Amino acid sequence: MTHAAVADCERIRPGPLAQPVNALSSLAFVVAGVPLVRGRGRVTRALGWAALATGLGSVAYHGPGTALGRYAHDASLIALLVLMALDDTERATGRTPPPGGLIVVPVVAALGALPALTDVAQPAAGAVAVVAGIARSWRVRDGARPRAGLALLGAGALLQALGRTGQPLCEPGSWLQPHAAWHLAAAAAIVLRHGGP
Repeated sequence: MTHAAVADCERIRPGPLAQPVNALSSLAFVVAGVPLVRGRGRVTRALGWAALATGLGSVAYHGPGTALGRYAHDASLIALLVLMALDDTERATGRTPPPGGLIVVPVVAALGALPALTDVAQPAAGAVAVVAGIARSWRVRDGARPRAGLALLGAGALLQALGRTGQPLCEPGSWLQPHAAWHLAAAAAIVLRHGGP
């Protein structure tokens, strides 16, 4: 069986944590999600739960690396990105989505994570999150923290792209992994952009 996360550069090692740096750095999403679960508003709380799921799904993906782990990773990441966009939109417009609106998110994530769709759905959800973040920054003057979070998200995405297997920053045996840096940057962006009032 081929490990599901082989495209994320880090050498696959034997044992339950096949990519230890990428797996352990995934826990940053759990740390980012914990305070949001108790945050203000339905969207922020849902975002917190999605961050927790993303961290655990990413550990499953970079650890054992099974097809189920990949699905959990992809679905939770898509949900997280969509909820980041919804939270930014809510903060920019001051309008809370209807209660039923959040029901659509897990459906979109579950379908988007299907093997035939996931390679398109993940970047599409990421693009929606970035556009919503930029729109919030233009519309709302809510300080340096959210702007720094958006910059971190962009820098992390760039590291992710340049650090994939076969790309210029990929060093499979290194303990400094660009994909792990993406985990840390994205988790920090969640805290900076979505953790405050």
